[in-house]
Amino acid sequence: MTASILAAVTSVVTAASGLHIVDQAPKQTVVMTSPFRVVPPHRDAFRRTSYSIYYLGARICRNVSMSNYYYHDPSRLGKEQYSTITYNQHNNNNYTVLNWIWGIGCICYAAQYFIPKNPSNLDVTNGNTWIFVIPMAIGLSVDAVFQLPWFQCSSSITHMCWNDNVITQLDLLTVLLSGLLVAFVFTLAFRGVLGI
Repeated sequence: MTASILAAVTSVVTAASGLHIVDQAPKQTVVMTSPFRVVPPHRDAFRRTSYSIYYLGARICRNVSMSNYYYHDPSRLGKEQYSTITYNQHNNNNYTVLNWIWGIGCICYAAQYFIPKNPSNLDVTNGNTWIFVIPMAIGLSVDAVFQLPWFQCSSSITHMCWNDNVITQLDLLTVLLSGLLVAFVFTLAFRGVLGI
């Protein structure tokens, strides 16, 4: 758990420290012209990646704090028993004010930073839009919606909870690592160390 928080905090600090140099990056680079055009808008992509790292850091810290709040040592329980207990605890605590504030805050953050503001400015002929922009907007926005208490856990038949059984802590850490690696590779490319 401590390693998860450390990973989240260091990632957020790293992403925040890079925002002041974003103007040093090229505005865009033609990566590919056929069979379809891919022209990543680097500055926007860097900001979008930073915002997603902030979101993932917050989600990781929230998962750790909720797991410490609900159960002290889930490793002692079996997988089936853990899932049932998790479902019941989420179900009993579904409507606390803090859970609603968290869920609404996640949705507002997603609407502000992940969903393109002006869809008419979205270049649908650019492959980058289909490879990065739209999947990131959909994935992070869906995750934000599932932070609302109404959507946290499914019916009592499956005992599935979004933050425990669908998108686990390992999933969040894997996506965080992927985002950091992509940002690092693009930084090396901007500095001329790697060719695009």
